[in-house]
Amino acid sequence: MVEYLKWIRNIRHALNGIRAILCEKNIRIFLLVWSVLTIVLFVRKTDSLRMYFFYGSFLLLIVLEMINSAIERLADFVCKGEYRPEIGLIKDISSGAIFIIGFVSILIRSSIWIW
Repeated sequence: MVEYLKWIRNIRHALNGIRAILCEKNIRIFLLVWSVLTIVLFVRKTDSLRMYFFYGSFLLLIVLEMINSAIERLADFVCKGEYRPEIGLIKDISSGAIFIIGFVSILIRSSIWIW
């Protein structure tokens, strides 16, 4: 019974994290674009393999954005508002990862339209 209660508490913490990330502007933009493109792909009757790539690329982008937001919030907490070049570099590296995955995600989605 105790394990069951721990499991429920862990799920509640995860849902709180998802709820918190939905306040992020970038996540809202990703979800809006995802919704529009999903409708377009269904109207075009895109096959399931292409849909898997489409959803996989978006899921990877959103998960990485969540990790990036967590890193940025933790860095801001550690710095307590003061500027530190090391923390700036950490944030830049994290944002660079988002940029790379975003670019790859765009390539994947573009190839879906071309195929």
